[in-house]
Parts: sequence; structure tokens; C-alpha cells
Amino acid sequence: MNYLSVINDFKNKKVLVIGDLMLDKYLFGTTSRISPEAPVPVISQSRTEYALGGAANVAKNVIDLGAKAYLIGTTGNDNNAVIVQDLLRNSGITSKYILKDRKKPTTLKTRIISDDQQIVRIDEESVNEISSNIQNQLINRISRVIKQNKPDAVIISDYNKGVITRRICKETIKMSKRSGAFIAVDPKGADFSKYEGSNVITPNRKEAEAVFGHTITNNIMVKALKKIKMLTKAEGILITKGKDGVSLIRNNKIFDIPALKKHVYDVTGAGDTFISVFTLSALCSESWESAARIANIAASIVISNLGTTSVTKDRLTFEIKNLSHSHSKITNIKDLSKVLSVRKKKGDRVVFTNGCFDILHTGHLKVLKESRKLGDILIVALNSDKSVRKLKGKDRPVVSEDDRATMIASFDFVDYVIIFNDDTPLNTVKKLKPDIITKGGDYKREQVIGKSFVEGYGGSLRIIPLEKNKSTSDMLKKIKINN
Repeated sequence: MNYLSVINDFKNKKVLVIGDLMLDKYLFGTTSRISPEAPVPVISQSRTEYALGGAANVAKNVIDLGAKAYLIGTTGNDNNAVIVQDLLRNSGITSKYILKDRKKPTTLKTRIISDDQQIVRIDEESVNEISSNIQNQLINRISRVIKQNKPDAVIISDYNKGVITRRICKETIKMSKRSGAFIAVDPKGADFSKYEGSNVITPNRKEAEAVFGHTITNNIMVKALKKIKMLTKAEGILITKGKDGVSLIRNNKIFDIPALKKHVYDVTGAGDTFISVFTLSALCSESWESAARIANIAASIVISNLGTTSVTKDRLTFEIKNLSHSHSKITNIKDLSKVLSVRKKKGDRVVFTNGCFDILHTGHLKVLKESRKLGDILIVALNSDKSVRKLKGKDRPVVSEDDRATMIASFDFVDYVIIFNDDTPLNTVKKLKPDIITKGGDYKREQVIGKSFVEGYGGSLRIIPLEKNKSTSDMLKKIKINN
């Protein structure tokens, strides 16, 4: 599946988003002392920022991904509603389908951030159901948008703030099905029956557990997926599991998609991004597995940023290109041996180097760059985490094998990366039979593992001079001293 072609097709799609509109407010500052009045930090505020939240953030994601979005929901009749309207206008989203409910305030979530760390969140909201009169007006607007604009998909973004009532949900699904629109639901609450008949429901693990009745461990995930699918009569169920990735059931087929390893900075808005990207990708690819993988990549971008963040088409394209380029280089002995057998017949010279590469520095880069100049293919064999611990001690590696492999694979001068578990790379060298092996200048020729084997069939060893005062050990010593 070509993910980039899927993303390029987003521009041809129209999505109607219905749900709880929210305003996210951020108060940023710094902390240098504890209050004398209570054991709490004193924050010197530096700036205030606002962002669209809830269903409004879903619509913003759709727009930023290059598609067309229509947004239906309510705000209060207050100053925060004015801010929401301004943010919508600046995002290219019309507010003409949004009602002002005088009986409910605009939902506001205020987050106080000190030195990039969230200290507290304050919610101003009413979770009471909207009145029958407001429901009637919303249903009329939903009907009008569906009939006039014929959206390809309808996303129901339920934050349990009173807009997505059972009646609103049922009427929306009925009208959407009649028009042939794809229906995706981001649910809340313990009763998913109001979403019956939708195409896909995307609870997180906690939300799924509320319906399933108890904790969902990985070994009973399939049972949970089947039960929720049966209860809702949805075409498919997709459970997001944070660091454990995503589990999906459709047509009685189960797909488990691992999470991308990213530093989790802030999970705010990740669910909004996930359902937006999944819906558009499902429309453009017809492969729910591929759609979930693309949405997984998009959500990983969001969690690595502070605050409510949408994902643009350009940012998602860049991430996919980077992942595709890097991960295609990370391989195994069996597959790499097949590639080398073909390349060697063409006369290509294979260069091999190995190491832990824990905390990359310019010394590592020099060895890799100079190694690549010696041949046509550079293979980097990386000690696994287990192997590094055995060699360097229980506190190493600092950087995981997956992250080390990804970073090394991102360099244009590296062609392939493999991870080995042995204490030495000798078995790897014997299987790959490189023309040249290289090591940094801190090694003497007789110390290099594999030297005799490679020279035995006519290969050679090259020692690359080191950069002065560049080593991982020295860097770690400085870090410990400074701490």
C-alpha cells in the first residue's frame, strides 16, 4: 500500500463532524519558588494561548489534512464562544452550522503549564443533555448538510458533554447510512448501543473496558473486540492502546498494529487526530489495516508535541517518507543475505562495521561516513540491548536498540542496519561475508573480531582514525558530573 498516494487523495473528500465543541486554553509560565501560603509552585505567567478542542479539533485536523470539513455542534452564548468562532474562521471552518445554547456554557479546559510541564487542568463545563429544542435544530442542520453537501464520511465526536444524545446519534446514523456516508464514532460512556449501525467505533482501552465490563489485557483483546462489535453491530471496532498500539476487528479478521516508539510529551488531541486520519485513509484506501497504520503515525506526531495539536498533510507526508526510508533499511540476516548475493554478482563491494552506537556523536559519524567511501554498500551491525548490557553494564544502553537502529538508518550513507544478540559480531560476519570490515582507531588490528575470517577469503580490514575527545563514555561521565 502506497501511503503517500492515500494521503494525496484526502483533498477529494468531504467530512461532516458532529459533536462536543470545546475550547482549550493554555497558561504558560515558569516556576522558581514554592508559595509561602501552601506547598504549591508559584508560576510567573508569560503567555496565554487558545486552541480548538473536541469535535472542533477533529474538524481542524480534517482541514489541515487537505480535505473539506463541515462542523455541527453547540457553544454557549459567551466570550469563549467568540474565541471559538475566531479560531474556526482562522482555520477555514465555517461556524454557520453551530448553535449558541444559552443554557450551557462553552466548554473550556484551562491547562497551566510551567517549564513545559502541565501542573493542573481546570474544566468549566455543563454535561447536561442539550434541550429537545436544540436537538431539533441540530438534526435539521445535519439533514441539510448531508442533503446539500453529500459528505463522504460523518464523524461523531462524543466527549460526553451533552450534545451527542441518543436521539442525535440515532438520527445522524440513519441519515448518514441513507446517503451512503462512512460513519466513524469516537465514543464515550459505558453504553455503546446508541452508536449501533456505524461503520467503525474507535474507543481507547479504558473506554472499551467500560463496555466490556473488566480489564482488557492483551490475551483477551480478541474476545473484547468481538463482544463490542456484537453489541454495537458496527462493521468494525478499533481499540487504541497507547504504547501497545492498536487492535482492529473487521469481517472477523483481527489486526494488531504496534505503536511507533515516540517520546510521549502530551496525549491531548491524539484521539481527535487518530479518528480524522483513519476516516480519511479508510475512504481513500479501502484497507482498514493501512488506514489504522497511517492514523497511528499521525497520532505519534501529536503525542510528541505539547498541547492540542492537529497534523497537517505536509507533516504527515514528511513523517511517512522518513519512516519508509529508514525502516526499509532495518533488516535481518536472512533477507540481507539475499540482497547481497545479487549485489555481489554485479560487482558491488560490501563494507561492514559494527558497534553499540549508544548516544551518537561526531566520532561515530566519521567512522560511518569514511566506511561508506570504501565500497558500494555499508552494513552497520548493531549490538542489541541485551548484548550492550552484557558488554557495558546494567545501566547501558541509554538509547534502545530500536531507536539506535532508526537513527543510524536515517543517514544517507548507511545502506542497511541489522541487530545482533551475540557478544561479538563474528557469526554475522561469517554469514554476510563482507569485502571490507572497518573499526574505529581505538582498536588495534589484532583486536578486531572477524579480521582473520575476512582476510582468509581475500577481504580486508580498515581502521578509521578517531575524532579526538569523542566517546560515549566521556559524554556519560560529563552528564553524571553535571547532574
